[in-house]
Amino acid sequence: MRLAKEMFLAAIDADPGYARGYLGLAWLELRKLKWNECVDMEATLASAFAWASKALELSPYDADVHWALGVVHLWKRETERAIGCYERGRELAPNNCDLLAEYCDALGYLGLLEDAIRIGELALRLNPSRPDWYFWNIAASKYLSGHYGEALALLEKMTDLGSAYRLLAATYSQLGRVEDARRAAGELLKLNPEFSIERYSSRAPYRDKALLERYVEGLRLAGLPE
Repeated sequence: MRLAKEMFLAAIDADPGYARGYLGLAWLELRKLKWNECVDMEATLASAFAWASKALELSPYDADVHWALGVVHLWKRETERAIGCYERGRELAPNNCDLLAEYCDALGYLGLLEDAIRIGELALRLNPSRPDWYFWNIAASKYLSGHYGEALALLEKMTDLGSAYRLLAATYSQLGRVEDARRAAGELLKLNPEFSIERYSSRAPYRDKALLERYVEGLRLAGLPE
């Protein structure tokens, strides 16, 4: 992360009109929240918004810029603005598979689970070289829909779970596989020793609190720290 930030800043220094340098800085901020790092949420979102807005000013027709702004608005709980940004990105690049897979994640948080799964599966079909996180995002909506076995089947397709150990732990818990759940929770804590259920649940932009509680239930059963 530190090296990436240095490189994005170097790119901007070399060419202040290069929008992707600013976009990269915005994503570094957003990943702090998506990975549940111990940071000031308001300040992190403000910084991400500032960098993404600068990128938009320089490159208003770049779908990836609208996508990043969609994530910012999602985490600020500005639902209509978030959806508007994602849809504008889709207008500009209908086959941008990464954008579709990320839209799946956003729609899951918003409780639009059938739409989330449909768009996530479209991303899978369009991208034969898809990265692991496509499976994670679809699995999250499968989990929230109560289809725990289907969620597990998707997670098992991942070669490197990373922060997805969080969802794996909750999924194992709901399937009654307590030892597997605790093992997955342990792997998550190796990657993110500061993980906290309270911090996750207070930040994550779930619109339907019942869905959030379903996830938190799985995390608690897996023994993750409050």
